[in-house]
Amino acid sequence: MRSDSALGGRRSFGRDALTAAVSGVANPLSMLIVSPVLARVLGVEGRGELAAATAPLSLAIVVLAFGIPETLTHFLARDRRLARGVGLYLTAALVVLGLIGVSSIYLLAPVLSGSVESLERLIRLASIALVPALGQSALRGWAMGHHLWRSVAAERYLTASVRLLGVYGLALGGALTVTTATIVMAAAYAIGGVSYLPAFARSLRTQSAPPAEDGARKYFLYAALLWFGTLSGALLGRIDQVLITPLSATGELGIYVVAVNVAEAILVFNTAFRDVIFPRESAAPSLDRLAQVARTSTLITALVGIGVCVAAPLAVPWIFGDDFSGSTLVIVVLVVGLVVGNPGSIAGAGLAARGRPGIRSGLLFASVVTNVVLLFVLVPNYGALGAAMAASVANAAAGIGAVVAMWIVFDAEPVAFALPRVADLTALPGVFRKALRS
Repeated sequence: MRSDSALGGRRSFGRDALTAAVSGVANPLSMLIVSPVLARVLGVEGRGELAAATAPLSLAIVVLAFGIPETLTHFLARDRRLARGVGLYLTAALVVLGLIGVSSIYLLAPVLSGSVESLERLIRLASIALVPALGQSALRGWAMGHHLWRSVAAERYLTASVRLLGVYGLALGGALTVTTATIVMAAAYAIGGVSYLPAFARSLRTQSAPPAEDGARKYFLYAALLWFGTLSGALLGRIDQVLITPLSATGELGIYVVAVNVAEAILVFNTAFRDVIFPRESAAPSLDRLAQVARTSTLITALVGIGVCVAAPLAVPWIFGDDFSGSTLVIVVLVVGLVVGNPGSIAGAGLAARGRPGIRSGLLFASVVTNVVLLFVLVPNYGALGAAMAASVANAAAGIGAVVAMWIVFDAEPVAFALPRVADLTALPGVFRKALRS
């Protein structure tokens, strides 16, 4: 297999995946590290208010990206000569979408806050970071298309540092409030983009002439098809945090947010493998390689998930405080859904890389509908646990659907994606050794 970076030579999948995985730990780890401070200083209600204040921003960043970052990754991986004109078109579209998003959040703040005036102000404050955050996501997509995983890693480390230094600095200075915490969390979404600027500036000097108009339309069409899935995936991952407050209470949201922060930490390798395999499959598709990556990712995710579930009953009250002990069962339920849906995450990347983003998008949309229906049914009665059950069912359904779609469309054996083999387990040490040596 050959995958050449526009700014480098032959690349090692193991090295790129390990770089992405190690740096991928930075953000969830930083959230885990700051969560006890936020929980103890702000309390259950304050932690819920912080989550409610930043949830619309985090959702809007993914929704309003319109699939543009992934589109840049896909087409750059296929043709490193992606013209400067396309990048300018897509960037201009992101700026417009960002401004629309800020205006929309401002107008919807009373509804999203449940008519709580202080929370309404915080939601509007956090939305200011939306436009720079969208620019950062476009730069990330460009870097992934060039296999610049060190730049991606630098962004993640910088984001984590802003979050850690901001929260702990405020706490030590006695200035950590819901408002100051909101500012730090919002800023962390946008500052990391500076890590891409040196390489991006160098690349602009070597870009080709602007493309023909039909070429630009091709990119926007792919982005539109992919966006529907991106929107659905964002809703699937964050709509619960937006709806828990109006359906239940901010205290339940505080418990749920802690559980999500812990449970989603098991997806570090899944996210890294998916990010690295997408541009490689875009350039040179291979079902055998895709299935092996899915199995390896699922194996690692399952092993880490078991460890998290075993440790949670003791670790959660000790780290976050007794008020958050209700997160333990919520974590277990979330982990089950994430592990079951894990093979489909890689399969979904394979569908998009093979020019079938519409199939992936349809599957994710069906899962979102399932999630929302279950949220309205379960959250009023079961709170955070009900939200976890809804998310688990939806994540599992999305993953199974993607594996089945790969089977129907590309004749890929579902078992090859879903069930890790003994050889996968015995090969893990060698994979890590090769990645470290490369």
